[in-house]
Amino acid sequence: MIINKKALNFKKQIRNLSSVQSLVLCAFFVAIYIVLYFCNIKLTSDIQFRPGYLAIAAAGMYGGPIMGALTGAVGDVLSMLVTGGQGEVFFFGFTVSYTLMGFFFGLVLHGGPITAARGIAAALVEFLVSLFVNTYWLMIMYYSGQNYLALMVTRIPKCLIMLAISSVVLTIIMKALYTAFSRARFLPEYK
Repeated sequence: MIINKKALNFKKQIRNLSSVQSLVLCAFFVAIYIVLYFCNIKLTSDIQFRPGYLAIAAAGMYGGPIMGALTGAVGDVLSMLVTGGQGEVFFFGFTVSYTLMGFFFGLVLHGGPITAARGIAAALVEFLVSLFVNTYWLMIMYYSGQNYLALMVTRIPKCLIMLAISSVVLTIIMKALYTAFSRARFLPEYK
């Protein structure tokens, strides 16, 4: 099963988030997100690999949907404040996207070992948010006169390429983090 019961226990996640260790780790994931914001890799003129989502996925894996959503929201806002957006305009819609992404990463990755199926499911989360939600925000920002479906069709190849890359990267990184956290008995279920 891809979604573990622990990922649906929101009361426990909120209680865990009130511990000093979880708050510090959440802040650490936000800081990693900001650092990764500087590490965007341009693959082509239209395709850019933005590794910041890995910090959001790690937060979701560790603390569940609540920590994932919190990391996505706070990370996006703070990265824009700290970096000045690197020439990009701040748009609250993308904060919503990263919040949704963190929530769904938490649903998929929290509460059990990371398998290839869970890594691919997490990459599908990123794919769906990017294709459907981010396309809508881009239409509002830059293409107000354009048809949403027409814009979405032009983004499908980019999103499919990123789905393939994200599937591999998320599976490898999250599996390594889960193994490290488990060996250190650092996951919330060990408390």
